Amino acid sequence: MKTTFAKLILISAAAMGTLLFALMPDQPTPVHKAANLQQQLNRLSRKLAPTADQQGRIIPVLTVRDVLTDTQRAAYDQMQQEARERAKAKKQGTVSN
Repeated sequence: MKTTFAKLILISAAAMGTLLFALMPDQPTPVHKAANLQQQLNRLSRKLAPTADQQGRIIPVLTVRDVLTDTQRAAYDQMQQEARERAKAKKQGTVSN
């Protein structure tokens, strides 16, 4: 139940980020931020081998954190931390739900 809810929240946040990204006026991206996005995209591309079209769709998802309010960002960060902890526990063989 918790994982289903967490997935729903994450998907909703990604969809909201994509929508807000599409509605944002075209503004130049700071160079360091663009480099970070490119690094993230490169890492995903090495692991997943997406098509060029899929790569174009990934960028808005990577920027979802930037469009969240402080409260939403804190909740999003908490979700990511919990996901990292679950992955670490799973890797160590100590998964608990």
